[in-house]
Amino acid sequence: ALPWMRPQAAAGRRRGRQTYSRYQTLELEKEFLFNPYLTRKRRIEVSHALGLTERQVKSGFQNRRMKWKKRNNKNRFPSSKCEHRSWRNEAGAELQ
Repeated sequence: ALPWMRPQAAAGRRRGRQTYSRYQTLELEKEFLFNPYLTRKRRIEVSHALGLTERQVKSGFQNRRMKWKKRNNKNRFPSSKCEHRSWRNEAGAELQ
């Protein structure tokens, strides 16, 4: 077999899930509230300050933006299919 075909020991293996410290979580949340999007420069600064990788900071912000989006859209749209099957006009008559 060619060298590139041999399995490499733990080269592509993913790490287990890391839990962030309370300090890291609070700092990431403060940063997100200030600006939900980071520049690469700011991502590097935050990752160094918190002892995280750039990838961890990037995915943390992506996840936080999705959480924010889900929470904010929850009030705008019906949560279940039953709620929007029929619409009512101002007089309360059902529209199809």
